[in-house]
Amino acid sequence: MTPVDLSRTVLQAVRRAVDGGELAVAVPVRVVVERTRPGGSGDYATNVALQLARPAGRPARQVAEILRHRLLGTPGLAGVDITGPGFLSLTLDRAATTDLVAEILREGTRYGYGDVLAGQVIALHIPHETRAEVIAGALTRIIASQGGQAEIRYEPSRAAHAAYEGTRAPGTGAHTHVTLRPTPEHPPAQSTPHPGDDARLWSLLHPAPHDRTHPVADLLVQRESNPLFRVRYAYSRTRALTREAAHLGFTTTPDTDVAPGTPGTESVTPDTAAPATRHSGPPATPGTAPAPGNEPAPLDRATAPAALAHEAEAPPDTDVAPATPGTESVTPDTDPAATLGTAPATRHPGPPATLGTPGTPGTESVTPDARPAAATPGTAPAPGTPATHLLQTLAEYPPALQAAARHRTPDRLARHLLLVADAFLGFYSGVSVLPVGDEKPLAAHRDRLALAEAAGAVLAGGLDLLGMHAPEHL
Repeated sequence: MTPVDLSRTVLQAVRRAVDGGELAVAVPVRVVVERTRPGGSGDYATNVALQLARPAGRPARQVAEILRHRLLGTPGLAGVDITGPGFLSLTLDRAATTDLVAEILREGTRYGYGDVLAGQVIALHIPHETRAEVIAGALTRIIASQGGQAEIRYEPSRAAHAAYEGTRAPGTGAHTHVTLRPTPEHPPAQSTPHPGDDARLWSLLHPAPHDRTHPVADLLVQRESNPLFRVRYAYSRTRALTREAAHLGFTTTPDTDVAPGTPGTESVTPDTAAPATRHSGPPATPGTAPAPGNEPAPLDRATAPAALAHEAEAPPDTDVAPATPGTESVTPDTDPAATLGTAPATRHPGPPATLGTPGTPGTESVTPDARPAAATPGTAPAPGTPATHLLQTLAEYPPALQAAARHRTPDRLARHLLLVADAFLGFYSGVSVLPVGDEKPLAAHRDRLALAEAAGAVLAGGLDLLGMHAPEHL
């Protein structure tokens, strides 16, 4: 159940309470449901009872109790609590979270598409300026994802540019005229971005239209402060997990498992080519841009930057250098069959890893006294874990995409992709997604792999709408 679904569910509860005579108020147009803030209970919360208290002439907690009674038993909700002066705290059914992952995997890169703009034709009036053209081009795709159509119309003083003319909409539907005049690119470039020029596209799309653009040189460096690198790196990690799982002979569904090394098992998606040989070139040095025409040096799991994990999930005193492949060791009494979002065991302290620098071998061992509590494999993650945070971020992708289409702001989509990437990297650094050593694939590993592939689908779909490439290898 996504925040949009929760908003509709609460709104229906209000409508039923009004129809039943329990509340004498005008039904609001929409209900805002937000993620629970630190220290709160449940997964999401809404202040609708506080908003309706004054018009209803009742205390907010009494209004909240009426709505709580209407919400109890709703499919997808495990609990509804009243907190504070009258907030409704909503706890999702853990089975609904697994349904969300299944929905994302089923819809793929089209997850989040809808029809909120169906029948609408939006005329985008722009100056003949590079950033305005790029924003308008991204908006034509974003608006189309929500069932609408967009026309790009240049200001009368300049002729339309053929590369960004877009699809002319038929003369039907409700026309909406929008004028886009973003802050021009600084410094101005001599040409428009070409396909594959992701750094420049991101520099134009990620900032809000009224903000100045990012320096393109900063987006060519592989480091944590580079938002585009984090998004692209997170997607490449999801693809690497899928390839490595196929090499181990298992996928997210048990009935499609194959023996390791079977020809044709290099990828689980029919339209994906076999994995290319990893490059062995030297990694990029932080603070320097790669040579023109050269792609950034690819990274494998052994050289992944430890700094990419959330600070909240990896305290400074637990940073370790990434281990050389094959050096991960698990003590015999450590049970790896933990749930999807179980926090990792305590690691031996070591020097923080730097980007592109292999870590000290043997630092990846797990101490027996830090074994997490065992849980049933295949269950949904517990609240407050990195996996739950990632699930919530994925659930919020459709409303973020709708907001980007409604408000004509592709930067909202770019910022949410960054949230998804950071949430995935926090999850990726906190658990062993794949079996380690002689460990057999368990239900927990399948759940973690499915969650990783769902994150990859969202990242790929969002980058495609922005006109950017999602790299298989990085």
